[in-house]
Amino acid sequence: MKKFFFVACLVLFSASYLNADSATLNPVADSPLFELQPSTNYGSQNYGYWGYYNGGQRTLLLYDLSGISGVVTGAQLSWQYYSTNFTGTANMLACVVTGGSWDEYSVTWTSQPAHDDSPAGRLLDIPWDTGSGIVTHDCTAEAIAIIQGWVDNPSSNYGMLLKKTPESGNTPRCYPYMRESSSQPVQLTVEYETMALESMTFGEIKALFR
Repeated sequence: MKKFFFVACLVLFSASYLNADSATLNPVADSPLFELQPSTNYGSQNYGYWGYYNGGQRTLLLYDLSGISGVVTGAQLSWQYYSTNFTGTANMLACVVTGGSWDEYSVTWTSQPAHDDSPAGRLLDIPWDTGSGIVTHDCTAEAIAIIQGWVDNPSSNYGMLLKKTPESGNTPRCYPYMRESSSQPVQLTVEYETMALESMTFGEIKALFR
């Protein structure tokens, strides 16, 4: 009986493997926010806000992760600027996790959900990128756990928020394309692994023990 159990386990192990995959996602919702116009919704605008100009400029993003399963191993964000204003100051581009639901075509600066600006809530934290084409950056190590939580519990996925750190000073600031544009919006690429079972004939299984 013990031998049979050992053989069965060995066959199951031999017939399974880790399948590495990735998915590149466009946002299913994105909405810029402007502190200077706190009651205005910009959800139909074809470019977003990321910086500060007489007030904070932010952008909310939401991605559908329903096609992803298994273990998240990495993530990247990529975008293309509609325009950018850079003066060489030492500011950071950040992306942080949000903590509440929002509607693309009604959310405003005043009604935006809270966000986690601590290191544990950051999906991106990089020096300002002035690239004129499509740029791609690895997300933080914390992003892997955040995205894994969204995959395991989709109801906890309220999306993310682009903001500048520190959020002050009128430069630098930038304006990435949104999903309403014909250009690439802010894309999220998720790398993940799933356990796959390999189809084996009875003869192939027997051959494992010869």
